Amino acid sequence: MPKISEEQAKSIVLKSHAKNIGKVEIKSVSHKGNEYIVKWENKDNCENGTDYINDENGKIITGETSIC
Repeated sequence: MPKISEEQAKSIVLKSHAKNIGKVEIKSVSHKGNEYIVKWENKDNCENGTDYINDENGKIITGETSIC
């Protein structure tokens, strides 16, 4: 059973990618093993990616970002 909720995982990703340009949108969230897999995008600065969030402590385990 995860210690953090899906909503908390989304919030962590939004905060970690908040910048002066554009707005980050969560595209999908799934849970596998002991992590949340959160896909996001920011159309205004042409970024998107996937972050893997530890479901026990809410830390970002790893993240992938693409810029078009």
